Amino acid sequence: MKYFYASRMAMLEGLDVMTTPIAIVANFTQPGSVVLAASPPMKVRFKMKTGNRRFEIPKHPDIKLFEPKMSFFIEISMAITRLI
Repeated sequence: MKYFYASRMAMLEGLDVMTTPIAIVANFTQPGSVVLAASPPMKVRFKMKTGNRRFEIPKHPDIKLFEPKMSFFIEISMAITRLI
């Protein structure tokens, strides 16, 4: 469940959450939009974390930005909960 949103987006996109800098941003159209989730490389390499703003994210070709897919996140969360 660690890095849940970032790891689910990585899964959808065929990326490795442990090596790819990923940020889930609430709304791409608003520069002040909040970072909802960040992968470990995003946190370590770019010093971004949950709560940062979109305008604080550096422009770098390695960074992958995604908007949340809340219905998908809830669906996966419920499937994991049922398994547990």
